[in-house]
Amino acid sequence: MVRKKHKTYAKYNSKNHPAYRKATKEAKREIKKAKREFEAKLAKHILRMTKNHFSHMFAVRLRQSQESEH
Repeated sequence: MVRKKHKTYAKYNSKNHPAYRKATKEAKREIKKAKREFEAKLAKHILRMTKNHFSHMFAVRLRQSQESEH
């Protein structure tokens, strides 16, 4: 979806074009969906995937601390 968004922007060279806006919405929706599914899978298998879980939690906390600094 993100690749489609980039191609659409390259074609129309405008962030205001309806096709680009539609591609942006779809990309955002798919990214949020994938993130939810990944986090649900981690939560479901937390006892078997502890390394993945703690790695993800560290990355989330690091991202939050960087956002609060800006």
